[in-house]
Amino acid sequence: MIQRVMWRSLGMGFVATLAVPFIFIALAITVFGIPLAFMVVVLYGIIAYVAKIFVCIFIGGWVLEKTNTKKTHLVWALVIGLVLYELLDIIPFIGWLAKLLFWFVGLGGLLLAKKHVYLSLRAKKLI
Repeated sequence: MIQRVMWRSLGMGFVATLAVPFIFIALAITVFGIPLAFMVVVLYGIIAYVAKIFVCIFIGGWVLEKTNTKKTHLVWALVIGLVLYELLDIIPFIGWLAKLLFWFVGLGGLLLAKKHVYLSLRAKKLI
């Protein structure tokens, strides 16, 4: 999903990152919403961590594509992406900026993929 809609993923991830604190506050105001607010924060943390994995696979796949590597296993794309991700983190100013952009792209891509699955299931009248 990230390959096809890179800029939409970036924008969606940025909006989601800004929206979660407001959602947390809105839910935490009521007594009934407090448990829901903490569930939102925990789920957001899990999704943000998983999003990093998708971005690393995307980066590794892109590198493998540019080097004209024939059919490789997805694990190699993940390994290459993780190495590049961590190497970028070492660079003083660019590191945190790259991680932030990767966060936005990964989170947005994951949310857009979830939306795509939901809409396709809805079109088939399975949900």
